[in-house]
Amino acid sequence: MFEESRKIFIAFMLSVIAYTAGATHIAGGYISIKKVEGTTVTFSVCGFSDAASSVHFGSGVLSFGDGAVNSAEVEVNRKSISDHHDLVAFEVSHTYAAPGAYRVSYVENHRTEGVMNVNNSGNESFYIETTFLIDPFFQNSFPAFDASHLLLAANAGRFAQALQMNDADGDLLVFSLVTPRKGRDMPVSGYHFAGAAMDPFTGNMLWDVGDHPSGHEPLYTFAIQVQEMREQEGSWFTLSQTILDFNVEVIASSLDHPTLEGVLSVCDAEEFYLEVLQVDLCSLEVNLPFYQLLDGSTSASLNDLSIHKDTIFYFDLMPSTKSYDYGHIRVHSQGYVQSRNVFYSQDCESFTAIRNVVTGVSPHSEDISVYPNPSDGDFKINDRSGNLSYYKIITLSGKQIYAEMVQNPLVSLSHQGNLQPGTYVIQFFDGFDRLIGVKKLLIVE
Repeated sequence: MFEESRKIFIAFMLSVIAYTAGATHIAGGYISIKKVEGTTVTFSVCGFSDAASSVHFGSGVLSFGDGAVNSAEVEVNRKSISDHHDLVAFEVSHTYAAPGAYRVSYVENHRTEGVMNVNNSGNESFYIETTFLIDPFFQNSFPAFDASHLLLAANAGRFAQALQMNDADGDLLVFSLVTPRKGRDMPVSGYHFAGAAMDPFTGNMLWDVGDHPSGHEPLYTFAIQVQEMREQEGSWFTLSQTILDFNVEVIASSLDHPTLEGVLSVCDAEEFYLEVLQVDLCSLEVNLPFYQLLDGSTSASLNDLSIHKDTIFYFDLMPSTKSYDYGHIRVHSQGYVQSRNVFYSQDCESFTAIRNVVTGVSPHSEDISVYPNPSDGDFKINDRSGNLSYYKIITLSGKQIYAEMVQNPLVSLSHQGNLQPGTYVIQFFDGFDRLIGVKKLLIVE
């Protein structure tokens, strides 16, 4: 007991010495689970450091959630990822006494100074955590993350980014912005979200950066919580929950920073599109395991391809072994990146059910019927839920071709339209603009 307390004290003193020795430096970090063998878990602690700082990330305390802390010497790997930041990482293994749920955390005393949306940030500790489940009935490969491209934002631009991740098991991931912490269940002081928002379904984050004085490169701090979920016999179980913490540095940039628009979630489709806007020349990187370009290319990286403004890419969806999957897209231009996640589901009923799990909306698909189906273009919609407010008809590539408000949802609606033969998707919404149902519609001659 005395030896363990001495090690904790030494680790604490090392972090205090580092804190008082020089610059504050932590630009972000997260904990990921690399491997689980029985009850032995290998963790990777990843941090982003200011490249100019003489203080190195890694002098904090790693707690395993069972009363133990790391006391072994670690090998720290460090590499430059930009002119501004270095990536620092070390791995540690720990054996737990029994299966169960554990919360592993890492805390270091010196969060970056001068953060705009945290009070006196230099006096606040930096804290990250992962809660995970060890259960012999849930064999699991935990999510792997890439947050390095989230660290820069363009002045007066729109920060449109996505945490890019890979889950080998195809588990559902739910995203949310949360208040950064300085310790276990201890939020940092005076935090505000600065107008940022996140789509919990795709993990796409939007933030109107606003204009800042020339020569001033302010910092903002954000934290993303990622919940890993799996369905088992009709019930959803949380397998892990990770909080990633990162600074965003606002840099001087042309208003022609790269912008991506297109279909970011799609179900039962044959293709989808992506449009690159507001940039004269850039490169595109695609990591979509279920696509090929319509020219037949299946390359996962298009970094050597020069893309000009208003370029539109069409992607052909190929059969996937998973019922749903995530893909990632980035556009690079003059050292700045914008990124998007794409969510794909093989059928629209599952798509709606999964989205409702994420958003907390109770589905009513079983209470909404479309008949006849197939149809020659004249069909009826019958709603028994009493929640239907309006519906949209879209093509499989995501283009809306019709929308109509519902005046009396308790009676059948007759739709008479000049729809071309083919397959369409009808989306049903309630009065709060929540998706409550999806039906596939086949139009024949």
